[in-house]
Amino acid sequence: MMKTKPEQSRWTDAQWEAIASNNRPLLTAAAAGSGKTAVLVERIIQKVIDEEEGVDLDELLVVTFTNAAAAEMKQRIGRALQEKLEQDPSSSHLRRQLTLLTKANISTLHSFCLSIIRSYYYTVDIDPAFRLLDQTEASLIAEETCEELLESRYESREESFRELASYFTGDKTDEALRQLILEVYQFSRAHPDPDAWLDQILDTYDGNGALSHKSWFQEADALIRQKYEAVLQHLEQALDTAQSTGGPSAYAPVLEEERSLVLSVLEAGDRKRRMEAVRTLSFGRLPAVKKEEDVEEELKTRTKKFREEAKKKAAEIRPLALQPEEEAKADLSYIAPVIKTLVSCVREFSRMFYDAKQKRQSLDFNDLEHTALHILYQHGEPSDVAVEYRKKLKEVLVDEYQDTNFVQEAVLTAAAGEDRLFMVGDVKQSIYRFRLAEPGLFQEKYDTLPTTKGSVIDLSENFRSRREVLEAVNFLFRQIMSREFGELDYNEEASLKPGNEDYPQIPEIPAEVVLIEKDNGEEETAEAEARACAQEIRKMIDGRTMVYDRALGTERPLKYRDIVLLSRSMTWADAFDEAFADAGIPLHADRSSGYFDAVEIRIMLSLLQVMDNPRQDIPLAAVLRSPIFQLTEPELAEIRTAAPEGSYFDAFSRAAEDNPRFQESYDLLKKWRLEGRYMSVSSFIWYLYRETGYLDFAGGLPGGRQRQANLTALYDRARGYEKTTFRGLFRFLRFIERMKERGDDLGTADAVGEQEDVVRYMTIHKSKGLEFPVVFCTGMARPFNLMDLHKPYLLHRRLGFASRKIDSAGRTSYPTLYYHLVREQIHRETLAEEMRVLYVAMTRAEQRLILTGTVDSVEKRVEKWADHLPEKAVPLSKREGAKSYFDWLMPSLMQHAAAGHLLEQSGFPEGSMQSQRNWQIRVWEEEEVTRAAGEPVEHTSGVDSSTMKEAVYNRLDWQYPYTDSVSAGMKQSVSEIKRRDEDPYAVSYFQPVEELHRPSFMQKKRLSAAEYGTAMHLLLQHLPLSFDREEQVERKADELVEKKLMTPEERESVDESSAALFLQSSLAETMRNAHRLYRELPFSLPMPAQEVYTSWSDPEETVFVQGIIDVCVVTEEGTRMIVDYKTNRRRKEETVHAFYERLKEQYALQLNMYARALKEAWGGEAPEALLYVLETGETVRIPAKNA
Repeated sequence: MMKTKPEQSRWTDAQWEAIASNNRPLLTAAAAGSGKTAVLVERIIQKVIDEEEGVDLDELLVVTFTNAAAAEMKQRIGRALQEKLEQDPSSSHLRRQLTLLTKANISTLHSFCLSIIRSYYYTVDIDPAFRLLDQTEASLIAEETCEELLESRYESREESFRELASYFTGDKTDEALRQLILEVYQFSRAHPDPDAWLDQILDTYDGNGALSHKSWFQEADALIRQKYEAVLQHLEQALDTAQSTGGPSAYAPVLEEERSLVLSVLEAGDRKRRMEAVRTLSFGRLPAVKKEEDVEEELKTRTKKFREEAKKKAAEIRPLALQPEEEAKADLSYIAPVIKTLVSCVREFSRMFYDAKQKRQSLDFNDLEHTALHILYQHGEPSDVAVEYRKKLKEVLVDEYQDTNFVQEAVLTAAAGEDRLFMVGDVKQSIYRFRLAEPGLFQEKYDTLPTTKGSVIDLSENFRSRREVLEAVNFLFRQIMSREFGELDYNEEASLKPGNEDYPQIPEIPAEVVLIEKDNGEEETAEAEARACAQEIRKMIDGRTMVYDRALGTERPLKYRDIVLLSRSMTWADAFDEAFADAGIPLHADRSSGYFDAVEIRIMLSLLQVMDNPRQDIPLAAVLRSPIFQLTEPELAEIRTAAPEGSYFDAFSRAAEDNPRFQESYDLLKKWRLEGRYMSVSSFIWYLYRETGYLDFAGGLPGGRQRQANLTALYDRARGYEKTTFRGLFRFLRFIERMKERGDDLGTADAVGEQEDVVRYMTIHKSKGLEFPVVFCTGMARPFNLMDLHKPYLLHRRLGFASRKIDSAGRTSYPTLYYHLVREQIHRETLAEEMRVLYVAMTRAEQRLILTGTVDSVEKRVEKWADHLPEKAVPLSKREGAKSYFDWLMPSLMQHAAAGHLLEQSGFPEGSMQSQRNWQIRVWEEEEVTRAAGEPVEHTSGVDSSTMKEAVYNRLDWQYPYTDSVSAGMKQSVSEIKRRDEDPYAVSYFQPVEELHRPSFMQKKRLSAAEYGTAMHLLLQHLPLSFDREEQVERKADELVEKKLMTPEERESVDESSAALFLQSSLAETMRNAHRLYRELPFSLPMPAQEVYTSWSDPEETVFVQGIIDVCVVTEEGTRMIVDYKTNRRRKEETVHAFYERLKEQYALQLNMYARALKEAWGGEAPEALLYVLETGETVRIPAKNA
């Protein structure tokens, strides 16, 4: 029976139900800001203050996500008990509870598991004096163990292992295989029975039985169906547009026929009939639209765009839909021996790793959960220990339940049984899947508990944020988050309701989207966005924006510490540091990396390397040049001249004999090395701090507090190292080097307190559980990191291990049907997690929410964001295809009145035009942001250059008479000559300064277009001409990444469809049939300098022009042609003809130089010069220049 809620209680009815309900498993779905921690504390208090209920504090187990949360929970419970005791001073029961608080079971799950093992170690044969490894030490032991495993396997000369190594590694290193074994091992440990999960992998590749009986094959069929449903949706959008007023109705019959063919695929009764339907599905030519028809060009373009999207998706899924079951089975059989060996290696590694830890009398964090599980279960049933815990614990309360995994769930269930679990969390805030958290556990209980013996309580009232913030969040997530995509329905129960009535009634402050439009792609996105945010904050502070202070109960001016900038990662932190420094705004970036790059740490590590072994040239030179010894660069050169050969230390020793300054430094190094022999590493580091005075020196530099905190953290790290099984300075330096290699950066030490008046910049993950009056969500247009989807193998909790089929001999690979399924599932789960990350970011805001994103062209983006209008819902296919947060946010806002001005400018129909409340969209062009960030630097007053003496002018006007030879090199690239030819001012070296310019870090850099061009050239260079399909291009691009020939960023940018279109062109056919074909052909051509430099005075001088020709073709008939790939974009409102004419004019010089080089090298006529334009898929001839 539930206690009656006290009169005038501050608790809502839902909160009180969560506090007072008893005798059944209970899941509390507590939305952001709903007071879940307060509810959890009050539930505990209500249980222990009631003497009749008979629950003592030590009979409860409270599991938190972090140690900090556990400490805060204890403090809150202690304060609440103290308040109760003040109301009833005579209560011995309350005094007893306060006494029990010190030993109460309030901890993380790891700590609880540790207490189980400490108490019952004898049941699993573990040394009671075991030590818990930290993550770095455990990783180092794991890597050493894996190295031993690989050496042992190589020595055994097993053919199966050699095949495994060949399958997953490159030619030079087996690092990929080492990482694969470690990754599969770690993944298996997120399951209660790792061996059973590995058996599941083997079962997937087992060739026995029909695939149609396997669950994954049925899922693959369902996936294919989903893809064709997306094709149908795009065709129906095209058909609706064609049949609308002003639409190209001539297209309708063709679209209806294609729609009918897709329906036949979807309605096919079995796989065989579906394959037949897929074979008949084709997309023909659309009929011409007659001139007399009244067709709007915009609707015609939109119809084609929808149809092209349908064609693209149909082409993507076609190979999978047509793959016979026998072929899919053969692919798995081909990979099966490799998988069997891999699983064998993982199991052997697991045994070896456990033995290595046992020798050190230690356990790692994963061992805690699994060892506790072995203690609590025997033969699949709860053990006597588990029964004992169930008798002792009256209830187990779990905070942040959405972040548990299956192992943790098994431990909790074993200790509590199923009837005494109280779980609280918010599945919409589950953002730790990368740590193998499983939000599905929460969702499963949410769906099933009400129909069984438990209950679910929704806490949806938010006591953190203003109504406008909550309505903005609801508006977005009602449109994008659903069970089919997002893993849960954002329905009325999930929607946030305002619960804080203390906020003053002031004019509404809508959530804002700030679109920062880059100018021709010249500006770094991070710099543009950082300056925009700095300007916005400067305006708020200078304008004395008011915020409500809940502690004071009144409004006050905004302070810097009220503001947080949230980002998905910290990669933009440096850009924000610079922009905010320029704007005079104090900013603290909560970095989790950059520690080892800090100058003071690099100097100290170099000194430690010299102390370990002075015959390391670079560390020794770094130390001598550092503030510790302050040798100059000429002095360093002088040292080397003392002994040009041999180590730098030998040269230093010899130079010291004749130079007292060098001798003093040499003697100090020698002294410190001798002293260090008798000290621990941490003591030696502190000794060096005292001897060098470097700790005090660093404190006097700009940012001194941070630098000293970093140096102190190095000392603390050394103290932690000494608690491990590793010893000595050499091992410590190796320990640090391994951390750097593995990317385990410590992050700069935090020297800023919570109350310091600074703007904070942190990741969204770091912000979870925090709240700020003003929140900027930055980088909303940045692409999601989906690079893991391009790996040669994929791991999934439920589906297991999927690998591409790799031909080791030819080093080619392609995705199997099973790989496609696993990749699609991971993709969907990744996007669902990103959606929850966005929810966490937006719900950190108390009073004002601003989302910023930088785009190349707002008008073009609006065309994409609004192409689903006038439909009210954002289509599933659009949500699934999101590449950034903006791809969810902006299509949703196209339904809102705030987007009206954007739609009007782009000629789109209005959306459902919901009221102007909740949202505001502002567009800032790049130049506006640049001017605003500090404004242009004013010329210094009081200095008039016109009053300068004539003598100064005479001296400044003098010029070296042979500037031609100095300013131009004897070798010139064709691209440099072309650039100078296009820019008549490029050769003007001495120009008067008319105004002060922005420093270089604020100037724009032309990077993006060039990088894209390089990536496309790289892809085309390596594409076999035998290819003609987009999926082949995709596989080749993935292969280039695997071979380290292309970066992941380049891989993301390349346009596979444009490359495939080239392979289907007549030009590619000519290349296939060529008598001789040269790709990436270098040349060097001597030319008179006056032909290259029009202002060159000496007719006798010669320069060498160098370049690389993309393609040179010699046909059977002897015709020669050169081809240059171009990735230029057509400008807005530029006709195709004008585009081609501009390209001819722009590249005529370059192509004619190529032609001249081949003519002079090979003789005969100059070859025909062609441009292949990737944007249009057309070939453009360059007119020959008479030479």
